[in-house]
Amino acid sequence: MFRAGKQIARRLDVSAYFGYTRRQFGEPYPVSFAADGTLETDHRRDESWQFGFGLERFLSPRARFSRTAIGSIKPRPSPEYAFDQARFSIGIAVDLATRDRGPIAMAKEPAPSLGPRAGSSGITFRLRDPAAASVHLVGDFNAWDKTRTRWSPSARGCGRW
Repeated sequence: MFRAGKQIARRLDVSAYFGYTRRQFGEPYPVSFAADGTLETDHRRDESWQFGFGLERFLSPRARFSRTAIGSIKPRPSPEYAFDQARFSIGIAVDLATRDRGPIAMAKEPAPSLGPRAGSSGITFRLRDPAAASVHLVGDFNAWDKTRTRWSPSARGCGRW
């Protein structure tokens, strides 16, 4: 199967694909009765070209919503085994495995920006969330008042605070 795709908008992918399938099943199936009363059998062969397109919207780094449309052309259709020539599906997929897990990732040294810095009298925070409208830091140091420590984004719309 050949598949090609393109990101057309932020968190939105479109893809098109086509493929060829040929299968032969070992069990014979009945075709018809002969004039002398014997049963004629044949081996089933399934041969088809598939084509389709898909649209995926990424809801988060681990979940995506997909819509696909698939069609098929059968060069030699078999009336005994008739299948739908088109199929539409909608689904949600969630990746259960997260990135950077396992013994290799866990053995990495902490990033230099997360460790202590020489000559620093405080703590440096970094946050990346493209969907955040505002970010506030609260604690005992500001009497839990979010208006005292409002962060401003480093660049508009990038999600870095």
